[in-house]
Amino acid sequence: MTDPGESLSLLSAPDSSFDHIDPIVVTKGSTQQSVDLRNATSIQLVKQWIVGQRGYYNPASTYAPRDFQTVLLRAPHRFHPTGKVERGFSRSIFEETARGRLYYVDEGHPGHSAHLEVFSANREHLGTADILNGTLNATNRVAGRRLKL
Repeated sequence: MTDPGESLSLLSAPDSSFDHIDPIVVTKGSTQQSVDLRNATSIQLVKQWIVGQRGYYNPASTYAPRDFQTVLLRAPHRFHPTGKVERGFSRSIFEETARGRLYYVDEGHPGHSAHLEVFSANREHLGTADILNGTLNATNRVAGRRLKL
């Protein structure tokens, strides 16, 4: 019924008769082939599903990664959007919940050099971080640099 590796999902209204069923198993009557479909019943579940679908970033890209291709959106338990943007490229700023550090994708570094810029809660530059795991590299810290909003 589907290609291997293909990810499908259903969207059910929270008050529908399917709101408590996850996954929903759909079976083709003539062949008895079946597929399990994730049942998204909230906006948050839909967002998580979308992020999981589009997350690959090609290191040969000539464009900086989008937020959904980084740990910033792939780890919602660790990072949350602040609603603020950095001044230079208008990239969304995320806060690391546990430490209060501020992160954004550096628009000027695509491909293999792609990284996140990291600042303290008081906007002092701490260094850069890996786009996939958010690990801080403090050796790239620029003394005196501050986050501009």
